[in-house]
Amino acid sequence: MLYNIDMNHISIKIVFIKLMILSVIACGEDSNSSSTETPNTTPTTTDTPEATSSPSEILNLQQITTATGSDQLHASGLGCNGAEIAIFDDGFMGLGDAAGKTLPAGLSLEPYSGSNPQDIEHGLIIAQLVWSTCTGKKYYDPNIPGPKLRLYNVNGLDNFKNALTSVMEKNIRYVVHSRVYEFGGNLKGEGYFNTLVNQYLDHHSSNRWFNAAGNYHKRFYTNILQASSSDVNYITLPHEGKFTKLVVSEAGPLKIVSSWENQQQSLENSLGLGLQLEIYTDNKVLFDTSKAGPATSNSFQNPYHFTTLQTYVEPGTYWIALKRKNNSTIPQLTFHIAVNHHAAEFQNYVRYNSSVVVIADNPKVITIGANDYENSSFGGGKPDFLSISQTKLEGINDIYSSSTANAIGAASWILYEQYLKSHNVQATKDQILNKITTRRQDTGFKELSLLTTLQ
Repeated sequence: MLYNIDMNHISIKIVFIKLMILSVIACGEDSNSSSTETPNTTPTTTDTPEATSSPSEILNLQQITTATGSDQLHASGLGCNGAEIAIFDDGFMGLGDAAGKTLPAGLSLEPYSGSNPQDIEHGLIIAQLVWSTCTGKKYYDPNIPGPKLRLYNVNGLDNFKNALTSVMEKNIRYVVHSRVYEFGGNLKGEGYFNTLVNQYLDHHSSNRWFNAAGNYHKRFYTNILQASSSDVNYITLPHEGKFTKLVVSEAGPLKIVSSWENQQQSLENSLGLGLQLEIYTDNKVLFDTSKAGPATSNSFQNPYHFTTLQTYVEPGTYWIALKRKNNSTIPQLTFHIAVNHHAAEFQNYVRYNSSVVVIADNPKVITIGANDYENSSFGGGKPDFLSISQTKLEGINDIYSSSTANAIGAASWILYEQYLKSHNVQATKDQILNKITTRRQDTGFKELSLLTTLQ
């Protein structure tokens, strides 16, 4: 099913230049191997800066707290005091330097037994945004109360499962997860990742899961699987019956994932179709293909209902194709192609078509998008609301992404729940959502605005 939202164009102010686009979350323990058609999978890469040499405070914190209205709650002495907040991410590089400076002293990763975390700062920046938005402070001060952060390495499916078990055992009410997956569901809130998340949400009625909407607005194509009329060996795509056009404006690593609808609640029962991604140059010369799985696989028969292509591209025009590797009957399922590259977009992307994938598509989670970033995903009734995402750190260009919006929006939500608790007010998730947001006339989306709530 395709979703369309009639809304005006959300403009982007500035796009930062350097991005890290190889943050890998692997199902199982094979997190450092190359991308294949086995369950070595990669989440949607949120637009994240390259590593800085030392931890930087959030330079535009006043702008963030003013835009959200959280500064009004800080003035009344609130700062998410004592709230336990779990940060789920796959890399917290720089944590040792940041602890005691821009994050609480002694902060460390929770124990894990699976894959090691990736060497990226993404989780560190998310944790800093949550801490600073909650407290209104750029630096840690032991005399100022704030939330109790718990940092979980969820790089790998085993770590993800174990982290969920831990937060349920510890009765942690808040989880901030700023990743999405291009596979493992049907874009309708189902599938095995959402099944796991629902276990946490059903564990206690007051549990909250905050998830970034993703950054796929112009990097996402979706349709119904069918053989091309021009070449039955390919799946139908808009150009010449079997291609879709991708325009790349900057050189860099490129990752493409194609997945098809799957309602199975476990990874092992996913539907394999034996499809292969191909990328061609502007003059239709084959450039690269998705690689075969391990030796035990049979003619690209992928049991995990997705296929991945990873390569390096220079600026230019490319053509993407999805080849059939066998003559089996094609089921009438929705499929999609998602591109991970900060300076690439489909020429024929459908504006306001749904580009929200797992876990952001889950109706039970609180999905947060960016109101200042053009590629923030939406569709299918998501995101639940938009927040400022712009984040300034020393030594890099400004960050705009749904992941930073999610951190800011989640902290603001938790602040408001604390405000309600201080006034002995009980409220449901929907009641809080309606209280802390206002609907924009130009887009129809709800936007975070605590200031309006407190007036």
